[in-house]
Amino acid sequence: MSELLILSTEGSKYFSELIVKQLIELGFHPNQLNIKRSEFPGGEKYYRLEVQSNFELLGKTAIYVSALATDDDILEVYRVGSTLVQYGVRRRVFIIPFLGYSTMERAVLPGEVVTAKCTIQMLSSIGSGSNGNVFLLFDLHTAGLLHYFEGPCLRLELYGQKALLKSLPLIGFDPATFMFASADLGRTAWVNAFARESGTPVAFIRKVRTMVGSISQSQAFEVIGDVKGKHVVIYDDMTRSGGTLVHAAEKYLSVGALSVDVCVSHFLPNDKKVLNYLINSPLRKIVALNTHPATQTAQIKAHPEKFVIVDCSEEFVNCLKDIIPKN
Repeated sequence: MSELLILSTEGSKYFSELIVKQLIELGFHPNQLNIKRSEFPGGEKYYRLEVQSNFELLGKTAIYVSALATDDDILEVYRVGSTLVQYGVRRRVFIIPFLGYSTMERAVLPGEVVTAKCTIQMLSSIGSGSNGNVFLLFDLHTAGLLHYFEGPCLRLELYGQKALLKSLPLIGFDPATFMFASADLGRTAWVNAFARESGTPVAFIRKVRTMVGSISQSQAFEVIGDVKGKHVVIYDDMTRSGGTLVHAAEKYLSVGALSVDVCVSHFLPNDKKVLNYLINSPLRKIVALNTHPATQTAQIKAHPEKFVIVDCSEEFVNCLKDIIPKN
């Protein structure tokens, strides 16, 4: 068996395969480590690393790829990651393109659980072994999440800006006629960074949230900046329902924007209703990185005129080159 192993949760196999392909092109020789999974009648999960000997993993380096999109993903990474330590894997590199619960990074109401912190503390408790754990995360909702990790582990945040900027020709981007914008005031620093790199002006929306019963609704309120006669590109780090993006697009169009596209790091539409809502929305195109398994659905692939999914696995591979000895 190769000294370099790669494994993944079921939902992230597509991302793992992209990484393996690039590693092979670079001269690495990763070996697939399969996980047998089953479920008992009561709902308990069973896992087994498919090895022939208790010593087969001793001294190896393992790359574990998983978007933490569900509770099952989080628990599997913790359980299987701990088992890799138990069987003597020398170093474990956890590639986490999407960190679930990242918007729950602080308590707002009394008694709220800071789920992001709980998740990261769970990951931190995976045994460090001889060469430690490396956690590679991507476009975090807030950079402070890195500081929730505890103990002797290396944690790094990688960024999707380069991959998104490279994809702009797919929407006919021209700095003379396009501009970057936000859907609210929460991403102003990133919107400014995109505008600076691409040489465009910027616009922002001041947004208020209203409550209808127990449901929070977003409402685009005021445009800051001149979008008249411009093609607007909204950047956001994450979208689930798409409501904020659509409301922002409607507002920009109402004050003279020619069109509105979206660039988003993490695209995780809740269900088919959300996708239909976005397909029929005034948004021209949605350019999204492939960090979440939801980007791989048949419905998204069936609408290339609306959804453009961009591979960002190269950012992780570039980092792996510095972490893993080629020999």
